[in-house]
Parts: sequence; C-alpha cells; structure tokens
Amino acid sequence: MIQNLPEPVKSHFNSLLELALALDKLYIPTRYPDALTELTPAEAFTQGEAQTALAAAQQLLNQVEQWLETYS
Repeated sequence: MIQNLPEPVKSHFNSLLELALALDKLYIPTRYPDALTELTPAEAFTQGEAQTALAAAQQLLNQVEQWLETYS
C-alpha cells in the first residue's frame, strides 16, 4: 500500500515500508485458516512472531495517526 501512495505522502511513510511488507505477508495465512494446507495459524506462527507483528502494526498506526493530525 505504501508503494501506491502519491509522492508527497509516500515519502512520509517510506521508512516504514519494510514493516508494512512484513505485515502484508501475514495477511492471507492468518486471515484464512485453510491457506496453510497442513497447519492452523496457531501451529504456523509463534507467540514471538505475533508480538513482532503487533508491534509493527502499532508503529504503522502511530505514524498514520501522526500524519492525520498534521495534515487534516
């Protein structure tokens, strides 16, 4: 999503691109349990991975909130 933003906005979020890509890779297998053919999401992902994903999501959300406060 960051890659598709218009340039003035995109530059504000470029530093978070790696976090966004990491979360993007988790979307399908965690949203659709049958996406992992022989594992459930609980079997495929660890507590540490979940905590890392939550921290990344919080960091992205904080940046979006900051941007919205500045530009709205």
